[in-house]
Amino acid sequence: MRSHGICVLALSVLFAAGCGGGAGVNAGYCGDTTVGVGEVCDGSDLADTRCTDLGFYGGDLACDSDCEGFDTSGCVGSCGDGLINGSELCDSADVSGESCENQGYYSGQLLCNSSCDGYDFAACGGTCGDNQVNGAESCDGADFGADSCGGRGFYSGTLTCASNCLDIDESGCSGFCGDGEINGTEVCDGADLDEFTCTNGAVARCVPDCSEILCNHTTVLIVEIGTGNPDWVELLNVSGGPVNLQDWAVQWHGLNQGTPASGLFVLPDYPLLAGERVVVFDEYGGGGESPTVLTGEIQFHSNIPWTDTPGAVLLTDDASTLTDFVRWGGTDFDPPAGMAWSDGPEYLQSFDNDNRTLTRNPESVDTDSMGDFCVTVASWGAANEACPVIPPPGTLLITEIDTGQPIDRIELYNNSNATVDLADFLIVWDIGWGDDTPLPSFTLAAGDYVAIIDDCQAGCPTVDNAGIHVENINWGSDAGGFCALVEPFSWAGVDFVRWGSNAQDAFAPDAWSDGSGMPPAMPNTVVIGRSSLTDTDSGDDWCVMQTATFGAANAACQ
Repeated sequence: MRSHGICVLALSVLFAAGCGGGAGVNAGYCGDTTVGVGEVCDGSDLADTRCTDLGFYGGDLACDSDCEGFDTSGCVGSCGDGLINGSELCDSADVSGESCENQGYYSGQLLCNSSCDGYDFAACGGTCGDNQVNGAESCDGADFGADSCGGRGFYSGTLTCASNCLDIDESGCSGFCGDGEINGTEVCDGADLDEFTCTNGAVARCVPDCSEILCNHTTVLIVEIGTGNPDWVELLNVSGGPVNLQDWAVQWHGLNQGTPASGLFVLPDYPLLAGERVVVFDEYGGGGESPTVLTGEIQFHSNIPWTDTPGAVLLTDDASTLTDFVRWGGTDFDPPAGMAWSDGPEYLQSFDNDNRTLTRNPESVDTDSMGDFCVTVASWGAANEACPVIPPPGTLLITEIDTGQPIDRIELYNNSNATVDLADFLIVWDIGWGDDTPLPSFTLAAGDYVAIIDDCQAGCPTVDNAGIHVENINWGSDAGGFCALVEPFSWAGVDFVRWGSNAQDAFAPDAWSDGSGMPPAMPNTVVIGRSSLTDTDSGDDWCVMQTATFGAANAACQ
């Protein structure tokens, strides 16, 4: 009995020493639910660790079966799981519907940062404040593109860009023609004539561009000319007192079925007060009776054969002194001896439209040049309408053309920093009656493209997401053709391209040269387009495209 008791005691002591691994240390084993030596966790004993300690937003943490790590399958939500949860603003590709555009950028792909608490803008392109003009910006910081004080007619100074990158403050510019002070290279400016006086007794006047002082006795000016039905001339008294028009004369020149024709309207007794105007007009098929005089109107009962051909009109006073002269459509009619006239770089275009007139702007200024006039909306008997703002060449570009059948396409691009309304602009595709296509009102934003498609059958033109739909554009031959974008009031050319064997000239003031290789003839499978948005007015700008991209930036050349 004594021996047995001693043995039991010895075994108990041995077990305590072997399992304990030393005084005060629980060696334990994996599965005893107590974290022991070498264990990260054990069963329900997670060493006070939770899902949130491991980067998750919640859930139930468990221990791996080998006690060497945690089982996070019961945890929920973490940055990088591709789902927005917890306090996340975004997660991986999920940016909750936000975009570069919504964040003030103009394009690109919005991403989430690595901590899911903010956006990554590295792939976004262009924003107000990056000091580069892009998107619809007029300026950005010190970048004004091609804009400058000098480009705005000032002689010096610096423009300032507003914080919205749209508005430009020109208060930092100084000196311009029209500020009433002689500066820069000006000879005069408004009433500032540098004490100049006319030796012939006339009142000295400064021309609009401040380059010359005129000594002209003119008291009545031709301020508007209409060549529709009826044909008419509007006179304005620009003197400081009344002028009786009796025995003044309006002499007209035109082409009657190609043959030069002239006539003289001797004006009746008509007191024209200072600042007032009177319209002198004809009657098609009239019998030559004495003129009919009404307030603001004098009608002669004979015809002036003005149409869309060259013409001219001359005004003389009651002493047969040459007073004013205007010509348009060409150089067919020379000014009389002693009367100055300058066509400038081009002559005024011919016109024949009851709602369009040749208009002097401003009305009281006479420089004896084409620059005094423009074609704009008729204003019979009233103050002249303003001259239209004609986009200069290079502002609106023809960028792509497809003459394929049955549908032809043309692409336009706004190469300016401002929106342009395409209302009434003409696509001219042949020379002949009706061989032009007027465009509807369509706001083309800066930097945007629009396709013009000739598939409209009724209610034309129409506009949808595909572009502007118009009636048939009939390019009659695959061997060659041309396409011109023309301003509707004066038929001023804005852009032009020709291809194949076509020899049509551009519409002034636009220009064209074939360059080293004008675009080729276009069978149905060929599309031509600009190789860049730099316009040199030549065939070198154009090439055959790899693929059509109407309404978007051009593809590469073949």
